[in-house]
Amino acid sequence: MAVSFSYPVKVERDGDVFVLSFRDIPEALGQASSKSEVISEALDVLKIVLGYYFKDGTPIPSASSRRKGELVVDIPLSLASKIILHNTMIKNKVRPADLAKRMDIPTSEVARITSPRYKTKIDTMASAVSASGGRMTLSA
Repeated sequence: MAVSFSYPVKVERDGDVFVLSFRDIPEALGQASSKSEVISEALDVLKIVLGYYFKDGTPIPSASSRRKGELVVDIPLSLASKIILHNTMIKNKVRPADLAKRMDIPTSEVARITSPRYKTKIDTMASAVSASGGRMTLSA
């Protein structure tokens, strides 16, 4: 099943600012001071809120289809791969210690692989998703 990481954002003008909100991630609210800053501010807000989902062990919803009047914020591939791993581990009830054992790596390495703060090679992410019982593919 293909999962989208292009999140629709609703942008509403409120006086001198643009108010940003995401249907799929309702906690992600923000504002931009100019139209040219909307997408970059929206991505920043989304990254911050997704960090809390990771920390709390909450599944991260995939993006829904864009509606009329909404813009789209594309999640970087590096973060999308972390989301896939995060959701796969939750779905399959794989703990970090389990993943470390399955991949034959230290738990400290698993902490880096699963954290959105650290960059991880895409091959390592694919291996981690596979070891968690999932599958990650790319398509264009």
